[in-house]
Amino acid sequence: MNFNDESKNSHGILVVTGQFDLEDNLTEDQLHIFLGQNGAAILYPYVRSILSMITALDDNRVKILPTLNFVNLAKNNKIKREQ
Repeated sequence: MNFNDESKNSHGILVVTGQFDLEDNLTEDQLHIFLGQNGAAILYPYVRSILSMITALDDNRVKILPTLNFVNLAKNNKIKREQ
């Protein structure tokens, strides 16, 4: 996750890794759904929380990432993969 705040010249990279156990017999579409949709939805609240805590330590203007609809993002990614 890259974030930039040009008004304060704040730049950073936050890397969060998740480890998931999946069934061996999943199709490629199922893998994309589980990882791209569910995996991202599981990890994203931690990303939001970490970023908010870090920026709160640096400034009184806490940065809060918006909520995301991972179902729609997964659908859009599927459409792009099929093109």
